[in-house]
Amino acid sequence: MKTLRFTLLAGLVIGLGLSQPQALHAQISLQSRFSQDPRLLVPGTYRNKVLFDDHLAPQGNFSELPERTNDILIAHRIAQQQVDLAIKYLKGHRQQILAGIDPFWNEVYGPLTKMTEVAILSANPISGWGTIDGDDWIIEQEDAGESPPSPPEPPSVAFRSHLNKGDWIYIAEKLPDGTLDDGYVRRVFDITWDDDYDDQEIELDPNDDPVPVDLEEALIYRVLRFDKQPDPTVYENVLATFEAIQMALSGRDPNAPEDIAMDITYNGRFHDFNQIYAAGDGLLPSVDPLADFPLIPEGLQADRRFREAGFSNSDSHYHLDRLYDIANRNLVDRNGDDVFFGGDLTKPIPLMWTQDNELPLEFDTRNPVDGATDRDRAFFANRQTVFGGFDDHWNQYVGESFLNLDEDGVPQIEHDGEFYDSSVAGDSILERTRRQRTAAGGTILTDANGNPILEIEKVQESATPVTGSKSNNGFRQWQNIVSSFAEYNSSTWLDDEDNWNPVGVVGFSNMLGSAGTQEQHARDAGNFARFANLVRINPGGSGTNVEPFGKRGQANFNPVVPRR
Repeated sequence: MKTLRFTLLAGLVIGLGLSQPQALHAQISLQSRFSQDPRLLVPGTYRNKVLFDDHLAPQGNFSELPERTNDILIAHRIAQQQVDLAIKYLKGHRQQILAGIDPFWNEVYGPLTKMTEVAILSANPISGWGTIDGDDWIIEQEDAGESPPSPPEPPSVAFRSHLNKGDWIYIAEKLPDGTLDDGYVRRVFDITWDDDYDDQEIELDPNDDPVPVDLEEALIYRVLRFDKQPDPTVYENVLATFEAIQMALSGRDPNAPEDIAMDITYNGRFHDFNQIYAAGDGLLPSVDPLADFPLIPEGLQADRRFREAGFSNSDSHYHLDRLYDIANRNLVDRNGDDVFFGGDLTKPIPLMWTQDNELPLEFDTRNPVDGATDRDRAFFANRQTVFGGFDDHWNQYVGESFLNLDEDGVPQIEHDGEFYDSSVAGDSILERTRRQRTAAGGTILTDANGNPILEIEKVQESATPVTGSKSNNGFRQWQNIVSSFAEYNSSTWLDDEDNWNPVGVVGFSNMLGSAGTQEQHARDAGNFARFANLVRINPGGSGTNVEPFGKRGQANFNPVVPRR
């Protein structure tokens, strides 16, 4: 395979818009200004509307988009392109992925380890079609083809010409694209026909399960043998999730693909994460939180707020108050949240980063911080990259960190630390005089004249924050967008019948630690961004598991299907 080369282009005018109804016409750059970002192969390929609120595009900015806004637009287009390439790569490299020899797949998801029994089919189906009723063991011949006019010659096409008692067969309906729908492997018990060799029937083994659904004009393959091969479930779910991300990035609803596409709006104004996601929203199923998610302390739940943000190690007032509450054994903090799990003083509950946005912009004495606005809230200002709304991927919310790019275009996080780090970040502690702290829920200490009591000595209050991209996985803007759109709704990976939905989960691996199955780690939303970053080549090819009907891809092609 050859690496694609790209040529920089410029000068295309694209119609954009604001969060208001009017359209925005602005000249934009056609490529990312950062050399490490993928190049757009054909910049004008994606035409769905990407809009911005008036913070990201002030007054509409009808002549030119601000640089930071253009960065987001290009990042969104790169995300669309790389997801498309990832889908093509997965389809074109299915066999080597299942064989455990694909370097891109193995780097992100690891070689598939779970094995399953599969059926190796004959290169071609037997002649004729079969019809079977659900909960029945009889396959009726629907069309045996042209027959010589004079009995007792058997029909030129006949089940009995291809099958014997005891043979294993695979039966499935042909889809419009020529591939086969889910099918079923069953054993032939007997083959019957009338005196004119018409009305042939395949009687299936009555000791086996019946075919659970009705099948019409189904193709029938003879099973050559059974074998053990890697279970394709993880591969198929990764592919399905990428296809859902593809739809979401284009403004469509992956849960209702027939619906018309919607505009996507990026919002830069302050949005409190806690106003969009409440406690329990996007909660992951867990029998035993401590066992299933070992990096989640007792008393906390794996909901969207927690998964998105992790633990706070900020130098915010609220965080320092929490440390103060723990040191002084206060059971409830000033926002009414439990400080210790179940009142057990040996089990402090770490502060979640998103709780920093619950805090009024004032100190413990309730004195406002001069010049502070909502944009100064700790999580939004220091940690928030990009996240989608509640069951609303059409609205994406970005924080200051998402717009704070280094020279390579990587968003920079303040108070950069591990997912589970409850310490105050920084390499030096500053000291300043401030008002007396009070216990959570307590009263402000005042002197005889009613004035707040000032501490006589200076106290440790703030730290120099560490800035980096570790907590952001070093993701570029477009990778953050892929990760955000991977979790395009608030649901978990299980539907009402405990089947896996194609959906990524933000922060999944952080909670699992070294525990968890390969299937669970493959659900981490960040892995889709990692894989899309590797696929910067022209993948080509296709990857169906059953040869398209009427198209011999190669001599002696033997389809492989799950044994079910």
